[in-house]
Amino acid sequence: MELIEEIKELKEYKENNDLTIAELARKIEADDTTVGRWLKGKVEAKEIYQVGNVVKDEYGELYLVVNNVIGGYQLIDLNDNQASRIYETLEELINSNNDRSDVLIDAEINEI
Repeated sequence: MELIEEIKELKEYKENNDLTIAELARKIEADDTTVGRWLKGKVEAKEIYQVGNVVKDEYGELYLVVNNVIGGYQLIDLNDNQASRIYETLEELINSNNDRSDVLIDAEINEI
């Protein structure tokens, strides 16, 4: 399914169920700012892939965008704690990993 079609479906769902953007965002486990931008057609990968953000891919896998201690950026797979290769820039990380279905997740990471 094309991203444009998915956004149209989200708009229809929001209107048919009389939801706010925040309520819709909670239902789809996404950040409400991102959902608002989607509905206005203003989402860019560079907004999703920022250090500290958690990204969900089309398979439901979660990734944390991090700075590497020796320089560069990585994605940490939160399902198995595996780190991606190191990318020199966020732009390189985005170009190698971004998919249209990726969404920014409103997540909180706590110490155990």
